[in-house]
Amino acid sequence: MKKRIKTMKTRNMKVDRLSDLSDDLILHILSYAYIDSTKRAVMTCVLSKRWRHIWEYLPSLSMYDNPCLSNHSISQLLEKHKAYTLYDLKLYYKPEFVELSVVKRFLEHAVSSHVRHLVLKSNWNSTYNSIASCLLSSKTLTSLKMEYYILCVDTPSCFNFPSLKTLRLSNILFRRPSNITTPVDLFSNCVSLENLELNQCMVMCSSDFIISCPQLLNLQILINSTPPTRNHWNIIISAPRLTSLKFEDKTNMNYVLSIGYSPRLHAVHFHTNYRDENNA
Repeated sequence: MKKRIKTMKTRNMKVDRLSDLSDDLILHILSYAYIDSTKRAVMTCVLSKRWRHIWEYLPSLSMYDNPCLSNHSISQLLEKHKAYTLYDLKLYYKPEFVELSVVKRFLEHAVSSHVRHLVLKSNWNSTYNSIASCLLSSKTLTSLKMEYYILCVDTPSCFNFPSLKTLRLSNILFRRPSNITTPVDLFSNCVSLENLELNQCMVMCSSDFIISCPQLLNLQILINSTPPTRNHWNIIISAPRLTSLKFEDKTNMNYVLSIGYSPRLHAVHFHTNYRDENNA
């Protein structure tokens, strides 16, 4: 009888098989199980002593649509996160809750942790150059997505992302001194870039915008509103491996779109609302 009771108790015991896994495997599971919420992954530290510090080595961090995101929560994360390589980072912040200096510190941590994939989003409308400057030193980024309400930054001589394959920019205005009128070529040093999307991105005080990418395959340019002080724009594309081009303009701007030798180009979508009033 005693043996039978003991057997029944053993069957009813809950076995913690997850804790028997290796740290690397647990981190892999946490990265995918909580891919959109680092906060929930951090909460696993209360499960047992075995789990207390595992989250600190997460290779992916996501603070996307997190209503609790603040200066304090980001600072705490920076103090404890120890992963040598940061594979994936998603950050959506609101300026009323998160100071820009904290965002800069967070991005500097990402770059020093050899970040590979970065998504940066905000409902912010302002000028801030530190965000762009701290990212320009990254040699490991393979994909970058920046989406703002409006972000105005000083135009760099060019981006220098040697490993970048995919770049998506939304509502970025690149400004430059009005006395400098030389053509702008931002992507010539992105030697690995294959996919480029520019959604409502403009270069101020320049009528010539050069897109020169030796490995570029897919290019998308979307323009929804006319930028200030600009009603004419020359877009010069030099991409010999280009296979797909999408260009949509919902404004009444005057464009000259020049495409260099691209023998592989076979998918073209072109739409513009421009109307020549002199010939109307």
